[in-house]
Amino acid sequence: LRAADRGPQTPRDAELSMRLGVVYHMRGDLYRALEAYAEARTTCIRLGRLESKDGVQLCQNIGLAKHALNDFKGALEAYSEARFLQTQIRAPALNESESVTLAINIARARAELGDVAAALEAFGEARALCESAGSLQTSVGAQLLTDVGHAKLRAEDPAGA
Repeated sequence: LRAADRGPQTPRDAELSMRLGVVYHMRGDLYRALEAYAEARTTCIRLGRLESKDGVQLCQNIGLAKHALNDFKGALEAYSEARFLQTQIRAPALNESESVTLAINIARARAELGDVAAALEAFGEARALCESAGSLQTSVGAQLLTDVGHAKLRAEDPAGA
């Protein structure tokens, strides 16, 4: 699936590459998923369509694949790009649950990179989003609180954990 080999690229090419990436991702073939995501991202950039809801989701997917491969720096870069793109578009790119998940993913990547203070700050943001969405008492909220506890243990704050 090399869009460059087929001539001019269209938004459909980006969408198909992203969907192919999702299929590879779901099958656990993360390197092929990242290749497909990279092709989708390149096509979106060429077409001036990265600043869109699909662009935000694409960057989130890239972050998830990199995170699963323990490339926490790359994951954080992709999550940060997703967050930046979300601020650039007028309509909300993510619903409340997806925004919480993005904030949690940023916090987890920061924790994995050893930046516990920044992780705790990001977890605080995720908690505020969770509370405003009324989802703190869900499985996502429970996992968030567990992640906060782990981060506080890393910060050697067992009383706060």
